[in-house]
Amino acid sequence: MRRGRRRGGKLRRFLRAVAAVLSAACKALRIVAKLSRKYKFAAALVFLSALLLAVAHCRKPRGYVKSPAEAAYIEGLRKKYAAAPRKLGADEAAGVIRAACGFISRAESAPKGVYDSDEAVALLLGTALMESDLAPRFQNSRGDAIGLFQVEYGTFRDLWDRSIKYKHPGLRAEIIREFGGVRGDIEFEDLQNSDELCAVFARMKYAEFPDRIPRDIAVRAAYYKKFYNTKYGAAKESAYIAKKKRALSRRSE
Repeated sequence: MRRGRRRGGKLRRFLRAVAAVLSAACKALRIVAKLSRKYKFAAALVFLSALLLAVAHCRKPRGYVKSPAEAAYIEGLRKKYAAAPRKLGADEAAGVIRAACGFISRAESAPKGVYDSDEAVALLLGTALMESDLAPRFQNSRGDAIGLFQVEYGTFRDLWDRSIKYKHPGLRAEIIREFGGVRGDIEFEDLQNSDELCAVFARMKYAEFPDRIPRDIAVRAAYYKKFYNTKYGAAKESAYIAKKKRALSRRSE
């Protein structure tokens, strides 16, 4: 009975949303018609173009388009890693993150604090808590994220084939040497099997943005939401703060 009510509620919300969209569209068309009569076709065309741009801006980006072979590969990983075979403690995860940040710093010959600051370690620990609850697995939904940091396939491809390849060739060479094995390359699946490698990719995703990582946990939660989960993700800043504080309290017990 409750399930039926929930379904009914969802249907009513969906129908209200559709009605609102149709109402807005009708209003927009009336404005276009009025402008067409008053200012001829050019003004109406400008208005309609602006409206279409606004709608496009509100839509979620399509993202990386997988080939049929890539889609089949992803589905194989989904079945293989549907359940999390292990779960890390907060201290263990923090150790993995420090190792990954140190690895990047050495590969990039970066000054202390550029990639391995305390704020970066804290940010990544909060990210792992939010994304996987420290239990590396394939994404539960129909998405394609994997590992401790739930790195999406499109993000992996963009970082590996563009950002790391052209902006950080030294780091790329070290990643291949350390994690590539006999293949001489890395695959998306490797992010599930190596928490440190997954942490490297998560850190380099944040490194795409020049904004300084905040010290304050509340501001850091907003930073995670803006740059990692993004406005299209379901995560809430309040959950980031709560999970981080809970993990810290357990570490002190």
